[in-house]
This record gives sequence, C-alpha cells and structure tokens, in this order.
Amino acid sequence: MLTPVDNSIPGCHGYKATAGWRFGNMIDGTQAEYVLVPDAQANLAPIPDGLTDEQVLMCPDIMSTGFKGAENANIRIGDTVAVFAQGPIGLCATAGARLCGATTIIAIDGNDHRA
Repeated sequence: MLTPVDNSIPGCHGYKATAGWRFGNMIDGTQAEYVLVPDAQANLAPIPDGLTDEQVLMCPDIMSTGFKGAENANIRIGDTVAVFAQGPIGLCATAGARLCGATTIIAIDGNDHRA
C-alpha cells in the first residue's frame, strides 16, 4: 500500500521528502497494474494479513489526508479541537486529532445523517 506519511517513527505521521507526494506531482500517475516505486522503503506499508483490498483501499489517500490535517494543526496533548465536516476525511482528521493528544474534540457537520 502506498502511503504519503512516514511510518518509520512510532506515533509520527509526518511527510518525508521522498514520500507519496511525488506521485502525481513529480512522477506521472500510478493507475497501472504494476508500478515502480522510488524510495519504496519510505513510501510503502505492508497490508496486514486478513484484510481485504476493499478494507484498506482508502487508507493511502483519505486516512493520510485527515491525519496530515491534524498534524498540520500542531495539536498538543490536552488541546481542544473542532473538526468541521465528518465525511471520510473529517472522520480521519478527528481520529488524527485524538492520536495527536487532543482531549476534547468537537465534531461539526451539517448533514443530519452523520449525527
């Protein structure tokens, strides 16, 4: 699984200079059956046994986007955070805020079905 976050440091979700940002920005897309991954040791995370492709499909994009948003907010232990919109990326930002140490998280969404 290609991931644009640094998985080598426990608890850290920071971008490396060689991470997934290169795809689509410095290297043309990866919509192919096989793809060469430069600096694979910084870009790939193994998919745990027992998980299907469908279960992990959104992890490299949606999950990492939400977590990076939480990281960019410089959340510290004990902070109060509000996350607007609780779609897939917002939910991941909410989870990322918790992982970054926020103790109070206010989830805001205008869609009643997400309540």
